[in-house]
Amino acid sequence: MKHDNAKASGPWHGRATRDDVAARAGVSSATVSYVVNNGPRPVAPETRVRVLAAIAELGYHPDNIARSLRVRQTHVLGLVVPDSANLFFAELARRLERQAGEHGYSLLLCNSQEDVEREATHLSVLRNQRVDGIILVAADATGMSVPTDLDGIPVVALDRVPPDWGGDSVRTDARRGGALAVEHLLGLGHRRIGFIHGPRRLAHAQERLEGGLGALRAAGIVPPPEWQRPSGFDFAGGREAARALLALPMQPTALCCSNDAMAVGALAGLHALGLRVPDDVSVTGFDDVPLAQFAIPALTTVTQPYDAMAATALTTLLERVAEASAGRPPGSPRCRTLDIGVVVRGSTGPARQDDHEHHEEHGHDDNRDQENRHQGV
Repeated sequence: MKHDNAKASGPWHGRATRDDVAARAGVSSATVSYVVNNGPRPVAPETRVRVLAAIAELGYHPDNIARSLRVRQTHVLGLVVPDSANLFFAELARRLERQAGEHGYSLLLCNSQEDVEREATHLSVLRNQRVDGIILVAADATGMSVPTDLDGIPVVALDRVPPDWGGDSVRTDARRGGALAVEHLLGLGHRRIGFIHGPRRLAHAQERLEGGLGALRAAGIVPPPEWQRPSGFDFAGGREAARALLALPMQPTALCCSNDAMAVGALAGLHALGLRVPDDVSVTGFDDVPLAQFAIPALTTVTQPYDAMAATALTTLLERVAEASAGRPPGSPRCRTLDIGVVVRGSTGPARQDDHEHHEEHGHDDNRDQENRHQGV
């Protein structure tokens, strides 16, 4: 077959097309397509070299948008997070992007800034861009009304999963994590444990707090309400909450924080008060972000399984993408709760002696009260 090579004789101007590459290489347009897409038909090595050279000379870029319309896939996924500056979400996004790339997908990151209206805007944009699927960490999990798919685009809820969410979800056991942190402190002899917790409108923040309080109650301890301080999930909030807790007449000997940023802020607040960690006050975090091991002292914290969270959410989403591409109806919701643990570092240590003395004294009083009741006094 004879091809017109007239365009190959001079400099090229404008956007090259597949036909232009075919003319330059002396092959058919179909052969160019086979080279670009690595099939479906084989191409002789010398022909492939000639086509690739023509592509480089002309600066040809395949029209992926047109291709995506034909095959109904873009190989692009959306990720919406509440705060891209939050160390936990930044680390989670990094793992998701790497793993998505290993599956041949690009990841579009959107930051809702903890705003449900901004979140809705991002979801609308992702839908209009026809991404293949969306992983959503909700801005407000208690009132989330996002559908489990957007015009056929599957959505997987990650980390923040509202109680009434009816779709696929991946989360960790937040309540168990809160309990593990407190159990560690109880094992060190702490009984006066204060809590710096996240906004109660967020279900996972409430669960972390409830897990810690439940562990205290299981040990026969009922902390006063003033030992619970709400805070944003940030450094400044943790610092101010720590200062407030240590200004109480009865000071906690340990602070249990709902994330690592709060805990690092608490370390700064305690340092400003002239208190030593862990000699005067022990501190625990939650998430085990990379910063935790470099804090001074290094932070004891509840560990999150980042790779497992990313892999499970991504696998679930890609399974839904495959179902949608094949025209199969979606199956029942797939809900996974992953286990977590505690890594012990330098920010926790044995309780101060006055904490033991306080509880021994109150323990004796409790015993006397029980004896008096038994004797009818």
